[in-house]
Amino acid sequence: MGFEADNDPGETPGFEFEEVEAREEPASPHRWWRWGTTLRSRYSLRINTERHLERHLIDRLPNLPKVGWFLSIWLLLIFLLLITLLLQIRSLTAHYTVLLPDRGGTYTEGLVGRATNFNPIYASTEVDRSVAKLVFANLFDYDQDNRLRPVLAESLEANEKAQQYTVRLKAGLRWHDGEELDADDVVFTIRTIKNPDAQSPLRVNWEGVSVDKVDDLTVKFTLPAAFSPFGANLVLPVLPEHLLASENVKQLRDADFNYRPVGSGPFVFERLVSLGGGGIDDKEFRIRLARNTDWPHPGLDGAAPLLDSFHFWVVPTAERLTELFNQGQISGAFNLSEEDISLDSADWRAVDLNLMNGVYLFFKNSSPRLQDASLRRALISALDIAVLLDSLDRKTQRIFGPLLPEHDGYDAGARPPGFDPGLTRSLLEAAGWQRARGGWSKDDQTLLLTLTTQKDTPYETLAREIKRQLAEAGIKVELDLRPAESVPLEILQNHNYGDMLIYGINLGGDADVYSYWHSSQVDSNSTLRLNLSEYQSGLADEALEVARSRNDAAERRERYGDFQRVWMDDLPALALYRFRLTYYTLRHVSGPRDNTLVIDNSDRFTDVSDWAVNQRRRTVERPGGSVD
Repeated sequence: MGFEADNDPGETPGFEFEEVEAREEPASPHRWWRWGTTLRSRYSLRINTERHLERHLIDRLPNLPKVGWFLSIWLLLIFLLLITLLLQIRSLTAHYTVLLPDRGGTYTEGLVGRATNFNPIYASTEVDRSVAKLVFANLFDYDQDNRLRPVLAESLEANEKAQQYTVRLKAGLRWHDGEELDADDVVFTIRTIKNPDAQSPLRVNWEGVSVDKVDDLTVKFTLPAAFSPFGANLVLPVLPEHLLASENVKQLRDADFNYRPVGSGPFVFERLVSLGGGGIDDKEFRIRLARNTDWPHPGLDGAAPLLDSFHFWVVPTAERLTELFNQGQISGAFNLSEEDISLDSADWRAVDLNLMNGVYLFFKNSSPRLQDASLRRALISALDIAVLLDSLDRKTQRIFGPLLPEHDGYDAGARPPGFDPGLTRSLLEAAGWQRARGGWSKDDQTLLLTLTTQKDTPYETLAREIKRQLAEAGIKVELDLRPAESVPLEILQNHNYGDMLIYGINLGGDADVYSYWHSSQVDSNSTLRLNLSEYQSGLADEALEVARSRNDAAERRERYGDFQRVWMDDLPALALYRFRLTYYTLRHVSGPRDNTLVIDNSDRFTDVSDWAVNQRRRTVERPGGSVD
């Protein structure tokens, strides 16, 4: 059987292919069912959503005010809880931390007065002494227990006779310009003060004292006689020999150094700037000091100052000073009156510093009437001291005798008679005085006394009150008021005053009050002539002489006790009070501490390393290191 081959090459024999158009197949009835189910589900979901919205939101809209109040109460409670929590945290922070002075910043102190000479051997004004105190360091200073403490010095030794003293300096001392400070500088300072051509007011303290260099760090002082209070002389700033040795000593008072000083203290002098115009009496100045980065010197106690700089703003009047304080432009000052401070009481504070001075009613013992000790006692018992002190507008502290409580040998039991008009009358009658309508008289002479003091000062206020009180006791007093400029020559040197004198004296750190009460200081030829009562007593003289010639502390205390008892028997004067120096600062400022002991106003800087204008909160720790 045969076949014809009628196929193209490549085709598969026996298979025939037909090309047709593609057509959609009809939908399966199962697919239509699935689509319907989906549509029904979506519709049902929409219906249910609308129902839920209507049920849970729209239908509940009328209840929204109630929900709002409920929500507000909860929000308020949450807010109160947060406030309570914040207050608690703040309270705990205050309990466990404390604001303490911090480093940095500039302290600006306001001063009334004039800047004339910053050289410490010439400094006379308040401004001069304040600048010198910060720029120059002393050999010694007094601490708050009124004991000598070394500053530049390392030690002080005295021989048994209290006639030779040896001071050894600390090693590594330097001037602000980087030069070494050594024994040559100390010897140079003393010899310059002693030189009459230098005209230093400190010369009187060094008469008869010789000074010699032992080695680079040791200086020896030899006195003409025993003098146990000599240590007080060593509260002395030192001058740089390398800068002043070439100066003509006769012209030293006018040297450029005095206005651009180089010292060794905690602050470095930068410059003096004049603020604005005006005459010499109306000018204001700013004196700029920078922290001495090398302070304290090696071996010195204490710490570096917290302040970066210290400025003085010098003004001509107390009114201008008060204006600056009220504006917050100065950090602190002491020439202020509280009633003139307009700042809120929370924005400022005041501290009181104890001055080592005393204001006395001196009786001129050489006056014919006041030679009688019973009359002096009668005058004292006629005075109510509490009322006297209340008449003053300054803070004061009552004193009772020739020494202060801080002095060695002070006898707290030695007191004058108190206010007792009956005692006044009996003492006067026993002395032969008779009371009449015109007062007290004796031998046809009326008891009339003259009281001298400075006018326009607190002393004048006291004088007027004393006159009033004595008048109530029938004792007549005439006031002799003098201008302040007459005091140094007429009163202190010539003793040109009436029967009584009101005046203040600086009692110093040592209990040696020889200059004020020893008989030799009545003589017009004496160096100081500061025995203003013209008091003469052999027993008092002996006690003072022995006390200053002994090196034994116990014996000195005993002798000063003897002196006070003699003084109270004789009553050559009435001790009234000592002023307390009130220092004002802005509240955030750390200045001098309350009750700081100051011999001179410039001693307010005793703790200047702790002064600050910045504060930082720090954690308080209990003993042992645990947080309080």
